[in-house]
Amino acid sequence: MRRYPRSFFTLALAGIAIAALPVVVALASAAYSLQRLAGQSRDALYQTALSARASRQLAEQATTMERLARQYLVLGDAALLESYEKLRAAFRATTSELALLPLDELQVQQLNRAVEREQALWAARAAQYRRGA
Repeated sequence: MRRYPRSFFTLALAGIAIAALPVVVALASAAYSLQRLAGQSRDALYQTALSARASRQLAEQATTMERLARQYLVLGDAALLESYEKLRAAFRATTSELALLPLDELQVQQLNRAVEREQALWAARAAQYRRGA
């Protein structure tokens, strides 16, 4: 025995439901995509803020390290050298923090170059210090 809709109203409701189903699926898909995009945007913004903070901190540390080195060369005060060593540790921590962020190739090269230059300067100064200069 076949079941047919008993009224025109039931038949119309079934037709509307079938016609509305693709729209509901499209809306659900759009909502999911929008939610995922919002999450990606939030993550990108967070990483950008971390990168900006670490970059600013790195620039400040490099400037302060340069100032301390110049003061040490002029004054010869060992306390300035100790301050430099502490700041150097913070500089290395900041570069490590920056290295964990998703950087492009040029940024990685620049960061590595800054670290290498600082290490070379420190090694040259350590060699001078061992010679008694």
